[in-house]
This record gives sequence, structure tokens and C-alpha cells, in this order.
Amino acid sequence: MKYISLKSVASAYDGCYKKTTNQFWSLIAILKVINKRIEPATSYTFKSRDVSEILDDLFTFGKRNNYESITWSILFSNIWKDYMLSNFIKNSPNIYDVAIWLYRKERLEDNINAERLLSAFLDTIHLNMEDILPYFEFDEKEIVFEDNLYDDESLRVELSANHEVIFQSEEVNEQGTVIQFEKKTLIFDDKKCIQYAAGNFGQAYVQTLYSAQKVQQCLILTKFDFNSLYKKQINSSNAMDDKQVIIYGAPGTGKSNLIKREVDDKNKLFYRTTFHPDSDYSTFVGAYKPKMNGEHIIYTFEPQAFTNAYVDAWKTVDDVFLIIEEINRGNCAQIFGDIFQLLDRNNGESVYTIKADSSLGDYLKEKLADSHREIPEKVRSGEELKLPSNLYIWATMNTSDQSLFPIDSAFKRRWDWKYVKIAKGKDRDTKKELDWKVDFQFVEEDKKNHCSFDWWAFIQKINDIIASATSSDDKKLGYFFCQPKKNELGNKIIDAKTFVGKVVFYLWNDVLKEERPELFKVYSTQGEPSFDSFYMENENGDTVVDTLALKDFVYNVFGDDKDKIINEVIIEGTTKEEGDGLVLTP
Repeated sequence: MKYISLKSVASAYDGCYKKTTNQFWSLIAILKVINKRIEPATSYTFKSRDVSEILDDLFTFGKRNNYESITWSILFSNIWKDYMLSNFIKNSPNIYDVAIWLYRKERLEDNINAERLLSAFLDTIHLNMEDILPYFEFDEKEIVFEDNLYDDESLRVELSANHEVIFQSEEVNEQGTVIQFEKKTLIFDDKKCIQYAAGNFGQAYVQTLYSAQKVQQCLILTKFDFNSLYKKQINSSNAMDDKQVIIYGAPGTGKSNLIKREVDDKNKLFYRTTFHPDSDYSTFVGAYKPKMNGEHIIYTFEPQAFTNAYVDAWKTVDDVFLIIEEINRGNCAQIFGDIFQLLDRNNGESVYTIKADSSLGDYLKEKLADSHREIPEKVRSGEELKLPSNLYIWATMNTSDQSLFPIDSAFKRRWDWKYVKIAKGKDRDTKKELDWKVDFQFVEEDKKNHCSFDWWAFIQKINDIIASATSSDDKKLGYFFCQPKKNELGNKIIDAKTFVGKVVFYLWNDVLKEERPELFKVYSTQGEPSFDSFYMENENGDTVVDTLALKDFVYNVFGDDKDKIINEVIIEGTTKEEGDGLVLTP
């Protein structure tokens, strides 16, 4: 992992000071937390604590405070982009300086560079290059990336030489008492109201954001949820009406299942493909392949998922779906090729056409010749390609895999994005909440024990740990991360083999091995923790899960809450004193 260097960050602040405003950075913090495409006149909710933590990074030195978390609602106007850029930005700051300051404390991928940093920034603020061109300079800067994060005191010293904007602030509370604010605080313009508890998303923050004239033309902030009072009635059949949508979220949130309910279960015509590192244009669109014709080898065009869906969509007026699973596990630029141009659509149809290569063109000419639909002549003849309005392209993306093949901003902007949040699972038919348990047995001190706990309680606890360790939601677990089995009573149980093979392995290999190694210290650990500690050989020489190690891991995760959540019962062994909460079965 990499971090932006101290020198680059200090230079970025120099470039942002008096060229951006406190309001600009305040709104950036909200956009980063919302983390989805902003639709005008649509309400979004967020937790004040999440915004406060980003404000601490943007405006203060030192560690983040532990703020209370209150739900806020924000409604963006139809002109929010233009308003933000024209009112919250001054004197054309360099776009790279702004991106550097936003990501000044974040861990970045090893292959990070200036262009990738800019792409990440544009994704965060939900603007495209055309929107921001008049307001920023684009002279590329040399950005130095290092293996370790600088300390804030070093940055404070570095900036003190050039700026008189670092000070000890005071805040007057409701009782009129003056409180000395411990952190040093930065500002970006001459308005100093942000200095009062800069990281605390509360009244001072809202007043800072609203100090811009007529800011209501850009957004409205309230402590009530617009959706609860002004809920728009949506026909469920049109709940997923986007022509091109990427459904994204943490692993196990039910993204593929959402598509299955909308497409498979409704008997829609669809083609499904899964992207992977070896996927390319030929596996997505098609290519000439050899086959035997009697004693001779001939070459024919073999269509793949895209071409099959494209042909069927032009031959019917019914909806046709092209479903791409794990879209970010493949190199989208390589896979889509010039089809990328077709993704610009107006009223469902491609705005631009592209020329078909001869092999694909000949195939399309043959297949579309008998279509009874009205088709543009050059499309029917296979000379040009154009997406029809009844062709839907839906894709899924695990946020935990988003660094596999980074999707560039130009590609992202041609899709709608639907976030699937982490929530307790519900039965597809009855809509009742599911009640999955993790259930296993272990032997300790010659006593056989039964351990059981609620799967959703574990999800919530481990996700808090992941968020704290990684400062990200990308690696969290969804409710459907692994599938249970039915026990003899018909209850849904996640057994030790599934839990260790899927959950513990994922947490060890992809998430917490470096950040929280102490979670994996179990009774058999010698020296540094290892995943090998979760397995043992049984008396037959077979490798099986070491359930005592699993018990230790679960205790490490739940910590002080373990006695409230874990139901541990001795099922064979010596009698315990009455009142210890354990049930004995000889």
C-alpha cells in the first residue's frame, strides 16, 4: 500500500488555500460518505459521525474524535453541480492539488499514480471532466508516493512556515462556557466559522455550509428523512428500470439474487456471462473459431453473450437482458473495445454507432435479415452497431474486488449505479427476517462443548472491526456471504467447515491479517498467527477444522460482548456448579 508524501500534501494545501472554500470541502465530505451517483431532487441519508471523521481529516491535525452519530438527510437541487463549482471554488485551483488533499491520509493501491488519483477524485464528487473543465487547472503535478504515512505534527510544522491559519480554537457551548479545542485547525478561505470544532458535524458545520449566499439553490440539509415524509410511490415493476446499471456492494449482500428476482424469476430473456482476468473481446463478443466439416476444417464466427443478446434484442420488442457478473474482475477496456462507444444512450438507444468488423458484420447481416422489427438499414446489414432500447445491460460488482482491474471514470459515467447495503437477510417469499446461526462443537479440558451464536450478530461485530481497521466499507461481509445448511430440526446452520473455509479464510487472506493479527491468535499459536492453526489432523490422518481454535477466534472477535452473544453449553463432561448458566447432558 502507498500514501501520498508529506511534501506533496504540503504543496497541495498551498495550491488549495484561497482557491477553494471551506464550503467546498464541507460538501466534498458529504459526497464521499454518500458514495453513489447523485440524482437531483432525490433524498440521501448519512450518519453525522461518518462525515465528521472526514472533516477531521480535511480540516484538523491529529487523531479523529469519537463523535455521536445522528442521521441527516440531504436533498440536491437540479443545479447542484453548477452551483457548487461556481460558488465554492475560486481562482482555478489545480485539480491534482484538490485530489491530493482529499486523499492525504488514505491508503492507496501500490499501482497508484496521478491519473488514477484524479479518477478516484472524480468518482467521489460524482462529476465528469466536462463539468469541471472551466473551474480547475489541469497541469499535471509530480506526486510522490511513499510506503508510510507522515505524522500530522510534521505537516503542521511544514505548513506553519507559509500560513497563519493554524491556531488553537475556542468553542462556546450551550451553557456559555468557553472550551479550548485541542486540535489545530486549518481553513481554506477567510471565513473562520469552521474553526469551531471543525470535525463535528453539527450546528457549526451546517452554519458554515449555509454561509454561502442562497445555498438552498444547491442543497437542503435537515435532521428528518425526506423519504419518510415525502415518499415517492414507485411501481415495483419499474424499480429496476435502468438500461445500464452496475449493482455493487460488499460480498454477500445479494446483488446477483436481486437480478435473479427481476430477470430469472420473471422469465425474461437473458444472457449471462462472468468476467475474469482472462476475459477479452473474443469471449464477450465473439470470434472466428475452427470446427470440423466432414474431413475439412472450416472457420465460422462463434457469437458470445453480447452478440447473442444484441441479435435477440433487434429481433423482438420484448426486453432482453445481458447480465455481467463480477464486471470489475475483467479488464473492461480490453473486453468492450469499441463497443464502449455504444454505451452512450438516449431514450435507451445508442447515441453513436460504430463500424462492425467484417466477421461480426457478416454474422449480424445473416441473423437480422429475417427480423420483423424496424431496424436502421446500416444496422440490419451489419455495417454498423447500435444498441436498441429494449436491451438492458446489468452488471454486478463486489467492492472488495474493485482494485483487480480499476474501472476508469469514462466507463463508470456511462452506467447507473445501484448500491446494495448490508442488511439482515429476509426470506424471498415471506419477507420475514432470517435467523441463521453459526453452530459447532469443540473439546476443551476433556469436555465436549456446543457453541452457537447469531450469524447477524457476528456480521455486525466483524464489520465494525473491518471498518475500524481499514477505514472502508469495501471489505465488509454481507448476510449471504456464505450459505447455511439445514439441520435435523430444519434450522439454517453455518457449520465449522463452512465458517472457517469461507469466513475466516477471507478475513485472514484479504482483510485483517496485517491490520488485526491478534484476532487470529488461538490456543495453538506459536509465534505469529497463521491460518494453518485453524486445521488439524484427526485420528484417521484427515485434515479437519480445529473447532477449539475456531472458538478462540470467535471469542477474540466478540471480546467483552462474548458472554451476551455466544451460547456455550457443555454436552459431555464433569458437572459444573449450579448457576453457571451451563446445561449438562451426561
